[in-house]
Amino acid sequence: MLGNEIKNIFVKMQNMIKILEISKKNRLKLRKSSLSEVNNPMILISQIQRSGGTLLSQLFDGHHQCLSYPNELHWGIPEKWNWPDISSFGDDSQKIFYSLWKDDLAFIKKYIVGGYSKYSRKKKDETYPFFFDLKLHKDIFFSSLRQLNEDTSTQRDYLNIYMTAFFNAWIDYQNLYQFNKYIFAFIPRLNMYNESVASFFRDYPKGFLITMIRNPLDWYASAKKHGYYKLGINESLKLWKQSALSSIELSKKDDKVILIFFEDLVNSTEIVLKYLCDILNLEWNSILLKPTFNSKSIYSDSSFEPKKGIDTTVVNRKNHDLFDEEIEIIKEYQDFFFESKEKLNLKYKKS
Repeated sequence: MLGNEIKNIFVKMQNMIKILEISKKNRLKLRKSSLSEVNNPMILISQIQRSGGTLLSQLFDGHHQCLSYPNELHWGIPEKWNWPDISSFGDDSQKIFYSLWKDDLAFIKKYIVGGYSKYSRKKKDETYPFFFDLKLHKDIFFSSLRQLNEDTSTQRDYLNIYMTAFFNAWIDYQNLYQFNKYIFAFIPRLNMYNESVASFFRDYPKGFLITMIRNPLDWYASAKKHGYYKLGINESLKLWKQSALSSIELSKKDDKVILIFFEDLVNSTEIVLKYLCDILNLEWNSILLKPTFNSKSIYSDSSFEPKKGIDTTVVNRKNHDLFDEEIEIIKEYQDFFFESKEKLNLKYKKS
């Protein structure tokens, strides 16, 4: 008697698995047959790490006119801050796909298994669902390539196909079927390489580059705690200054490069974001005032104590955990920071 009951339960479980498999196949088939093309211009955020790039990308994550890439964009060759050049692969579609995909595969698998999280280790238990189909990503990419005219295609065509495949394979992405104007993405330190900046604008001539500068005292405290910079304080601050100088020069030469200060974004969030929306011709939406992932409110990516919403304590933090000798070295760079900020005198009003 008990054996029959167990057998019946086992048969029901098998039938349920078959139904779920059929349901999944039907959903994926439907997604393939009704692709939402992603050929939008890109808004690229770029400056040295720990300067607010993650925060800004998370603020635009939930905007209904934006497709927001959920992690740093790692399609650079050979480093993530080098803009990709797929010309060396010729018409080898396998190499093209894996060159764009390989460095992002780790975060995709991590998010699929454990959910999205990008903040201090102190808050590891707070994660958010990420439903993504790896096979669908590849299938859409290669099937779309077959429709491409290789004689007239450009690198932008391949990037469009890659982004189309990515966002359509993200099964529960909330903004896919909205009227999207831009892709938002973040690549640290690309702003420091003129060739990469030029290549970005070659592929996305209607795109924008948003770049930020952060007070070097707060920046170094965050960078040191995060463990990015093991070169020592002097070499680290040279990198900070190189990024700041690049951001300033780029913004002076090109009106499609938008410079903002991290402190202004934190202290005057609505003013700065309305300024950006005005330049980018995006509708104002109050969801911009809080960091989100896939439109869900999330914790900050802080090296100190993560908080939901904008954490104003990241500016002029009194307890930096820095030595007096380090603070003394940073003073020279702070002088440069405050002098630059005074000269630029950003009003965050569209001219």
